[in-house]
Amino acid sequence: MTFESALPTQIVSNEEFTPFCQTAAQARAEQLATALVERTSARRGLTRRDFLKTTGGMAASLLAMNSIFGKFFDVRGIELFETAAFA
Repeated sequence: MTFESALPTQIVSNEEFTPFCQTAAQARAEQLATALVERTSARRGLTRRDFLKTTGGMAASLLAMNSIFGKFFDVRGIELFETAAFA
């Protein structure tokens, strides 16, 4: 299954050069984001696709990357559920 996240989880191509393969850390971030999206979308009564269109979808991607690569993005778990918290 291909996971379409709010943010790419590997280097993407500009079609001029072949991108590098996805690293193990990027794959872990993708797996974590997938799990967050599946759990949260179900709790909110949304499809994964509809959830990814919300600010919660972006928050899930940022939380997953923070978990794997260290806290870089200022994002909290409440932002998965509360749109106003993302602002």
